[in-house]
Amino acid sequence: MSNGGPVFLFFVVLFVVYLIIGIRRTWQRRQYEKRFRSVQLTGIDAMSGTEFESYCVRLLEDQGFRHVEMTPRSNDLGIDIAAKRDGAW
Repeated sequence: MSNGGPVFLFFVVLFVVYLIIGIRRTWQRRQYEKRFRSVQLTGIDAMSGTEFESYCVRLLEDQGFRHVEMTPRSNDLGIDIAAKRDGAW
């Protein structure tokens, strides 16, 4: 091996580690999305108010809304979320 061998090997190992981490994250994301999308109506009915709001936040983010946030609870039995899409609240 020439003097550049160890450096080349280092970058190959670094690339492989980066590739494995990327594949793992993609797999984890797909598993999460499967579980998220498989929620049935009975599962939604069983959610607490806060769990339902968190579920709705995720749905809005998946639909392209940005700056989605849960607002302070107002005890009016409504959902407490503010979301922004294309510059409008």
